[in-house]
Amino acid sequence: MKLNRKQYLNQLLGCWNGKNIGGTLGAPFEWLRQINDVDYYIQEMNGRPLPNDDLDLQLLWLLAMEEKGIDLSADILADYFNIYVTPHWAEYGICKANMKLGLNPPMCGYYNNIYRNSCGAYIRSEIWACLCPGNPTLAAEFMYRDAIIDHGGDSEGLYGAIFCVAMESAAFVEKDPERLVEIGLSYIPKDCGVARAIRYVIENVDKQDWCATRDGLLQHFRSQCVTQFCDDCVRKQCSDEDIKKGFDVGPEGWEAPVNVAIVVLGLLYGKGEFGKSICIAVNCGEDTDCTAATLGALLGICYGDDAIEEKWKKGIGSEIVTACLDLGEIPGLGKGLPQTTEEMVARTECLEQAVELRYTVPVSVDDEETDIDNTDFLTATKYAYDWLYRNLFGPIYDFGNFKIMVDYFEGCEIRSGEERKVRIKIKNCYKLMEHVTVSLRFDDGVSVSPAQIFTLYIPQWMTGRNTVSCEIGVSAEMLKSATLRGIAEIRVIGKCTTMLVPIILINGDGNQNS
Repeated sequence: MKLNRKQYLNQLLGCWNGKNIGGTLGAPFEWLRQINDVDYYIQEMNGRPLPNDDLDLQLLWLLAMEEKGIDLSADILADYFNIYVTPHWAEYGICKANMKLGLNPPMCGYYNNIYRNSCGAYIRSEIWACLCPGNPTLAAEFMYRDAIIDHGGDSEGLYGAIFCVAMESAAFVEKDPERLVEIGLSYIPKDCGVARAIRYVIENVDKQDWCATRDGLLQHFRSQCVTQFCDDCVRKQCSDEDIKKGFDVGPEGWEAPVNVAIVVLGLLYGKGEFGKSICIAVNCGEDTDCTAATLGALLGICYGDDAIEEKWKKGIGSEIVTACLDLGEIPGLGKGLPQTTEEMVARTECLEQAVELRYTVPVSVDDEETDIDNTDFLTATKYAYDWLYRNLFGPIYDFGNFKIMVDYFEGCEIRSGEERKVRIKIKNCYKLMEHVTVSLRFDDGVSVSPAQIFTLYIPQWMTGRNTVSCEIGVSAEMLKSATLRGIAEIRVIGKCTTMLVPIILINGDGNQNS
């Protein structure tokens, strides 16, 4: 199947302009829990957008792929995140603190992270969709590697990001908003908070106005409202009307469900009209710069830059202004990043061509006319779904012919005198049946059960039974350091192949929050 190159480039431009427009429109109302009343920018623009942290990390991922190639692991993305991303707030700060303990994704995005259900991942989804037009399965895999840096485990932040990237990838070849939402939902668990909030919007869009649906979302899916702690007062960023409705309280950090649902609300109530849709999203309140930016990008992909009214583009121009990257570490003091949306389009297109060369794709960008008659292939298959969430609670190490997964299914915290179980999964990715030995090495004073060395047989990949696992118990009578570190050495019998993977457990003695 073919996607016409000229059409694709116009959709890329619509994506990045839509992102800038929505982020700028919503910025003055960010995290205000109130109903707004805007129909255009309220600030003096002077032809320049506001800084947009939603776009910043996507610039960073683009730079990472240009430097390291398109097959970026979660670990490589995490390294870039740690080096270049400057904020220390919420999930950004927690995941970086966890990396200092030695935790890899997804555990750095899960351990002690009350913000793993927040909005930091879905807001940076577009780059992966743009590299995978009409290929939401691959886009979701890229998004997963990205999102688990700061939204690990079975988190709403992860599910919100997967939902958005699947919609955005599909939007390159599917224009029906309801169908796009259906596709996005097929990639996330039916019972997660994001899915339930989205279904609430779908069920009510023809029954009541957007304002009533917004109130219903806050009634059922709200988080704690943002609170400012001043020297002499505590100020909740919540309108008097919403306080009267009881909307000022909720679980802390559980922000992705309502905000991703607001993106869908704006999409369905706006009926594909760019300005109307992003204004509805902003007028719902909450994380307004993010909801409007994500919706603006989605509509820009779906209908192209030509469908965005000139007044929106004229107000901010095409410059990209960064907010949270360490430009001193980037070539040319930041000049190595795209400076305009047009430059972002050109560099994104180059990476998309690299993706086509690396992967078998259902839709290729070509100079021929677009030729896509049926979009059933966009919906997630059971295999694609199961593969995506194959190891939510542990890192995956790729050794070419083998993938090793460390599964912290009981958590990654351990206490003196208690046993913590860890599962090691070994996947054979080649056509030879093999035996492997697993040797476990820990510091003195650490006990491992049932054994420190054992042998496993692994069938070849084509049998469908090519993943084996072993469960070990780790304990120590007295923990003497902040972390308990071990190594699993996996050797293929009869070959020189040796694979080393770390096992890291955090000392939880005295932790009353676990």
